[in-house]
Amino acid sequence: MQVKGKTVMSGTSQDELIVIDVAKQSLYFEMIKRDSDHITLKDNQDGSEIEIEVLRTFEFTSDRKMMTVICKMNGK
Repeated sequence: MQVKGKTVMSGTSQDELIVIDVAKQSLYFEMIKRDSDHITLKDNQDGSEIEIEVLRTFEFTSDRKMMTVICKMNGK
């Protein structure tokens, strides 16, 4: 979402947002876009973009106590 010209990430939990922020600060990858079908990462070493296909998402539940995302990257 854009707020005052800046991209602001939103998520279903504060934990999700913290993971995104820590990844951005890691100097390796930054999540620049996510929708129901794809995740786009920016490689902070060379500036290239990596697109990852989201195959299935299992949302967080109180029984499982975790969220799982199954992805496909480079055909694997």
